[in-house]
Amino acid sequence: MRKEVGILTVLFLISIFAFAGVYATEAEQVENAYVCLEEQISTRTCADLTIEEKIFSVLSVGECKEELVQDTLLDGKCWSRLKSQSACDLETTAKAVLALDSVNMNTTLPKQWLLDQEGVSKDLDWFLQIDNSGSTGEMGCSILVPKQGTSFDPHDEYAFKIGEDKKISSDAGQCLTRANNEYWFKINEDCYDRTFQVSCDKGFLTTLVYKEKTSTTYHISDVVNTAAAGGDTTERVTSYCFLSGGVCNYLGSLWTTLALDSLNENILRFIPYLTTLAPSNPSAFPSPFLYILTNKLEYKTEILNKQKHIFDQYYWEIAGGRGKYYDTALALLPFQTINNLQEKENAKDWLLAYQGEEGCWDNKNLISTAFILYSIWPRGGGDYGGFSCAQVGFNCILSGETCSGMVRSEFSCSSGQICCDPTPIDGDETCSEQGNACVENNDACSSGIVTEGLCSGSKVCCDFPEGGEETECELEGFSCGFGSQCTGTLLPNLSCGPSLALKCCNDELAQTFCSDEDGEICSNQEYCSGGSTISTDDLLYGEKCCLEPGTCEPKVSDFTCEENLGFCSSSCDSGYEETNEFTCSGNQVCCINSTQPPSTGSYWWIWVLFFLVILVVVAVLYRDKIKEYLDKSRARRSGGNRPSMGGGLPPRYPPGYSRSPQMGSPMQRKMIPQANPRPVQRQIPKKSPQELDAVLKKLKEIGK
Repeated sequence: MRKEVGILTVLFLISIFAFAGVYATEAEQVENAYVCLEEQISTRTCADLTIEEKIFSVLSVGECKEELVQDTLLDGKCWSRLKSQSACDLETTAKAVLALDSVNMNTTLPKQWLLDQEGVSKDLDWFLQIDNSGSTGEMGCSILVPKQGTSFDPHDEYAFKIGEDKKISSDAGQCLTRANNEYWFKINEDCYDRTFQVSCDKGFLTTLVYKEKTSTTYHISDVVNTAAAGGDTTERVTSYCFLSGGVCNYLGSLWTTLALDSLNENILRFIPYLTTLAPSNPSAFPSPFLYILTNKLEYKTEILNKQKHIFDQYYWEIAGGRGKYYDTALALLPFQTINNLQEKENAKDWLLAYQGEEGCWDNKNLISTAFILYSIWPRGGGDYGGFSCAQVGFNCILSGETCSGMVRSEFSCSSGQICCDPTPIDGDETCSEQGNACVENNDACSSGIVTEGLCSGSKVCCDFPEGGEETECELEGFSCGFGSQCTGTLLPNLSCGPSLALKCCNDELAQTFCSDEDGEICSNQEYCSGGSTISTDDLLYGEKCCLEPGTCEPKVSDFTCEENLGFCSSSCDSGYEETNEFTCSGNQVCCINSTQPPSTGSYWWIWVLFFLVILVVVAVLYRDKIKEYLDKSRARRSGGNRPSMGGGLPPRYPPGYSRSPQMGSPMQRKMIPQANPRPVQRQIPKKSPQELDAVLKKLKEIGK
């Protein structure tokens, strides 16, 4: 019996090792994904891909850009959603602009088309707040309202008072009527294009307040204007969106604002519409866009809290979204260059574990695979490691200028520029040919100057370490971050790598630390008890910032939600319902699929059943050897050292013989005629190497 158990144990270990052989390194799996993606593009050909497939092919591997340009409408101004359609599509055009700009294609015409779709949003209610700035008593004010637009010639002027109780004494024409218990002016939506000029006889301040029409949540503008007595301030509604068919298109506005931001356009006038309407458009998954555009921690925290965790699977899947692979890529888009984020590492582990045999994801879905690679494992322009033109020692010139050497399209420049390689006439090696990078001066190089490498102009050749990940911006001593993070001036001519979200800033980036929010940092072995958490900029892997009145408490092992096919979150998405039957850490709730009844027990038996199935499969594959061993074991138990009579049958005894020894005088030994030669026992055929390979292959397929 012990030997039988030993054999089964050995077979079990063999199956485990077979599964272990399936898993490759992360780098190998990512390379397999790129190979799979490029094979799909090559097999199907760029011409036969859909417009969106071409867009993500350009973003991820830089292929199909010429075919994408050929799909434009209105002489290169826009794209339709499908090739069979003739109407320009806002979202598709914005994505195409992002893709083409990433490979330094000219996007002037489609960018202008996007700007032309700007319109005033009527989805928000706007209010004007006027208050004294430290003075007491009644305050007399007046307001100028243009007849139309922003010009005050002609205009109407209205006088009113603000009492000591802060209430406004009268309306100011049809554009401004008292609201909110007479504390504010409500701005008529027909006057959203007007500029209002306010003046008071005491020091005062003005600001705008807005809310969604159907909501009770008010948002206060980030801009507050102040003036002394007799001075004036101006206020204007900034309620803008991008229109499709004459109405605001929320998802299209998200992508368009992101595209314009990547082209260094001012996008602040679109933020009120995007942030206020976000709760009404959850299927658009606005949090990743808004985090890039505003750098507000509430959106970062919202992204991370929406990650689902079911067993070993960590991913994002938004109700009404485009599936867990696409949604996961979108969720991690703001974190392209961040590698110490626990949620990102968990998602990467899930993606690598559930990668298709050919290397792609989502049943070889080209868009999902390309978006995942671009968002999580960006190549940055092919085999050149994402180097910019300046990093490799060449010059970025305007696309209309003449290059004195050779145009190098594989290296990146800013929009509207090309990379020119001014190859030295004498044939000496350039800095880039040595694998190094050109920087402005010695102070910008932290790894040593190389005197042999040639650079253009007054730049010097800096030893660029193999595998170095510094961008052109960082090599120059500046910082890469969201445009909304920059406290200084953006430097659009310096590259921050393949990320569409990052900009080069000549000053420090705005960061929020946990202490700034009066919070406490909880380690990955703790959870926030009695409070909410946010993800601040000073957290390490697995840490959370716990806000008051919460405290960091050690994690316990009796949280039962995830082991019962649920996931813990601050709130449950559509299709899931909150249950109190299972527990989560902190103030999170347990979300269970609403279409299935919650389980009443643990799912450890699934794993037991899985391994039993593996053992059965292995036993079937090696049944001949197991049968031989069991036959020998039975023979030894029944006959001691008696020779086997062949054929695997138990020994036969002559009639009258007892199998038990008899006491008494020994019986006379009978002479038994010599038997025919015993046939040679049949050898169990050994498995050939090819057959063993086939067995291991079956085991690997089962493991998938």
